[in-house]
Amino acid sequence: MKRIGIIFIVITLTFTSSLQSFAQFAPKYNYSDDPYFAGDYTYELGGSIGMMNCFTDLGGRKGGGKNFAKDFNFRNTQFAGSIYFSGAYRYFIYARIEGTFGRVKASDDVLKKISTSSPYRYQRNLSFRSAINEVILVTEIHPLYFKRFKKGEKLPRYSPYLVAGIGYFSFNPKAKINKTWIELKPLSTEGEGFSEYPERKPYKL
Repeated sequence: MKRIGIIFIVITLTFTSSLQSFAQFAPKYNYSDDPYFAGDYTYELGGSIGMMNCFTDLGGRKGGGKNFAKDFNFRNTQFAGSIYFSGAYRYFIYARIEGTFGRVKASDDVLKKISTSSPYRYQRNLSFRSAINEVILVTEIHPLYFKRFKKGEKLPRYSPYLVAGIGYFSFNPKAKINKTWIELKPLSTEGEGFSEYPERKPYKL
């Protein structure tokens, strides 16, 4: 259970704010004429809602299992979401912190209706679920915005930028036994850490 392929589809909602409260819109609109865009600092607060699914050897589709998307089972889809806050200085440098939270699961019992064509997967009756949490801190640098733009001056049509960041990701697979969810890592379900399987090292969460 140390390898989980995750699909995360999102719809993003963004709310933008500034230290300046008012905006003026001229007939010939130019971003640098707008007090919001002309200010030194701008901020964004946003979030997303979406779905998570996973590719494992559990609860796929009929048969003994297929490669990647051919074994995708939509019934395992779970809701997920994220929230972020970012700030920018003169559109030259950005900093963003974002947290994403969701859950993945897979279960052989979804094969009940096609159990005759998937006998081995259905009869073994395995399942798991795991919370998926990620927090990232990202910085963006836009070199062409290093100068301060004067009122009425056009902004660059194109703006290459550099990105760097660091993140923390965690998961913790569990299985349900007698109505109780049991953590799988301490059980070494893949033989990791056993002397009989020296190549299978304990995995991190």
